[in-house]
Amino acid sequence: MFKSPSSPIMGKPIPARPAAFTLIELLVVIAIIAILAAILFPVFAQARAKARQTVCLSNTKQIGNALMMYSQDFDETLPMGGWQAAINGVNCQSRWFRDLYPYVKSLDVYVCPEIVDDPMPPTPGFYRPTLNSTAFPRFPGDTTPYPTSAGGYAMNANLVSFNAPGRSLAEIKNPAGTFFVCDASRVTSAVMGNTDATTWPKFQDRNSDWEVYPPTDWTGSAGSYTRYSTDNTTLRRRPMARHNGGLSILYCDGHAKWSHIKQFLGPLTTTPPGWPYGDPNNTWDNQ
Repeated sequence: MFKSPSSPIMGKPIPARPAAFTLIELLVVIAIIAILAAILFPVFAQARAKARQTVCLSNTKQIGNALMMYSQDFDETLPMGGWQAAINGVNCQSRWFRDLYPYVKSLDVYVCPEIVDDPMPPTPGFYRPTLNSTAFPRFPGDTTPYPTSAGGYAMNANLVSFNAPGRSLAEIKNPAGTFFVCDASRVTSAVMGNTDATTWPKFQDRNSDWEVYPPTDWTGSAGSYTRYSTDNTTLRRRPMARHNGGLSILYCDGHAKWSHIKQFLGPLTTTPPGWPYGDPNNTWDNQ
């Protein structure tokens, strides 16, 4: 039987000391936990960012499905980027995302999950559209609910224009290689001169109205070489690399994929900026 040791002086048993961590042992445990946290937290953050990227890509695929259904209903024609007109004295208008809404039937399709983590602009609702039925009818008396914005996405301005008929799919020589919609936003003037497109998301100030501008136009004309060096609110509607340095892109044949923004745009320090006209990597020209 175990007996407690006796005191050499008093001859009395000395109580056994209860087991406990020493200070050094405790510090070692804390250090190990800190090291594991430093290793694992970035992994968790990357996993969450990848999940948001997957949701965004799913959104663009759903927009692509809606685009295909719309074009089938309208003789293989893309929707107009937008239009506005006075009809019997009433200010009537529409946008492509409004025309596609009956096919997607969900506002969440227009919400890029990455943008909601950023500080919102002073006026809410830019990146998370709501439904409205009265402000801008498509015809006098129209009360059909419609999305108030395209959220985190925009249409290729080279494909369609404002107050002009939509382009026929037959006019697009390479539908699988021509982008229709992508992650996009309007940015502030502070972006001017910045050719590192991976940093553009920090300059976001609100959603694009309806369009996004690639580096050059449909025919690669020299007059479009200054798009990214011209400071106005229209041309500051740019592609956004919100997802691990890249963006979700929808193409005119309905497929969608993620691409690093440098691969998508090409070099921006050259003349012309971006992939040159006719280059296989150029997804915004008529080739």
